[in-house]
Amino acid sequence: MSKEILAEVKIIAFRDFARETLDDEGKLTTKPGQRMFHFLLGLADGESVSIGQLRGGGHRLSQMYHGLTPRTIGRDLRYLIDIGLIKLVGDKITANVDVMRDFMPSSSGPPLPSLRSPNAS
Repeated sequence: MSKEILAEVKIIAFRDFARETLDDEGKLTTKPGQRMFHFLLGLADGESVSIGQLRGGGHRLSQMYHGLTPRTIGRDLRYLIDIGLIKLVGDKITANVDVMRDFMPSSSGPPLPSLRSPNAS
């Protein structure tokens, strides 16, 4: 399987994981939960945004926070960091798609069974 396909599968899996995590936390059906979910969707493709851009309106994702206070932005970001869905390095916010590694088989683990029947040639 090519690296591009694996990267795409990882992004799709992250989106599903984010939705499920927010739903399990009882957030997905709330206004803040919907805002955080759509924020994560915007970051899932490897995009990053600085806190300054988010607060100042200099990024397309900042539109979700237009008219909301910096306290709301901070609360959303702290929550997403606490549940492991985003990473903050310096001023840059990125989706924590690496969390999906926890669900992938180890390359040093046992080989997966063959799907071919033993009698197939």
